[in-house]
Amino acid sequence: MPMYGYLRLVTLTLMVLISAIGVFSQKIQTTRSIRQATPETEANLVSTGLVISQVYGGAGCGTSGCLKNDYIELYNQGTTAIDVTGWSVQYSSQFGSTWSVTALTSVMIRPGQFYLVAERFDANGGSSIPTPDATGTIDLSPFSGKVALVNSTTALSGSCPVAPTSVVDFLGYSGSASCWEGVSPGPGGGLLTAATRVGVDTDNNTPDFAGMTPRPHSSLSPTAAPVSLTGRLMTSDGRGIPNTTVTIAGGELGPRSTRTSLTGYYRFDGLESATTYVVSVQSRRYSFTNAARPVTLMDDLVSFDFIAEQQ
Repeated sequence: MPMYGYLRLVTLTLMVLISAIGVFSQKIQTTRSIRQATPETEANLVSTGLVISQVYGGAGCGTSGCLKNDYIELYNQGTTAIDVTGWSVQYSSQFGSTWSVTALTSVMIRPGQFYLVAERFDANGGSSIPTPDATGTIDLSPFSGKVALVNSTTALSGSCPVAPTSVVDFLGYSGSASCWEGVSPGPGGGLLTAATRVGVDTDNNTPDFAGMTPRPHSSLSPTAAPVSLTGRLMTSDGRGIPNTTVTIAGGELGPRSTRTSLTGYYRFDGLESATTYVVSVQSRRYSFTNAARPVTLMDDLVSFDFIAEQQ
């Protein structure tokens, strides 16, 4: 074969191989995206305002900081009462495909009201939880698992449920959970830690939840003590932005404003618990992609930060 013909044959062969590798890589990437997007699709199809607000699985750890019951806490962050007759909360282990079910009682959950589901009891816990609204026996893992709020009592199936019309809210906690809502799982819990909602529901477990001290509330819980919100305004390289106005609005107290310190910090005290606020920044010098952000305060919250865009 002439040298020109040989080189042309080699070139064509390499082009075919590169094309095949590209198609194969694209198929792998597409499969991965579909798997991760599944739980987000499920939860987004049913929107009510009733969400999972806490999950705790450290009952009976034998220290004063843990509780005597595992529990799942719900919260109505919407504007209308929700009838949970025939609903349930369900749990599966991090890689599990079978689901344990606890039915909810036939009640209306009002806006701003909690609903507490007590699960496995262990007398070795340090403290009792408030009187629950519903009771089950599910043994929740303190470190990782999957919890679903479902508008029926039919057990889900599969490691990542395929019943989108019944799943109202979903939490996969810890990085090893096989199913989650949004881009990635929420943080893992612990013997002394509850996976706790820290903002309004964005259908993304990672920013929606944080590991915090367990503080369960039921529909009978008295009005919670005031809470605080702390954060910082920073440039993209981490420098604090001083003397800038930050405003918080929401609840019954009306809008309040403060100015950041020399190192960029701000703080609001005496805020109502279980209330959704909007925190906004006003600056002539800096611009922010999200200059106004909602947050639902269940407890004291720190590091509610704003990062300025690159100048």
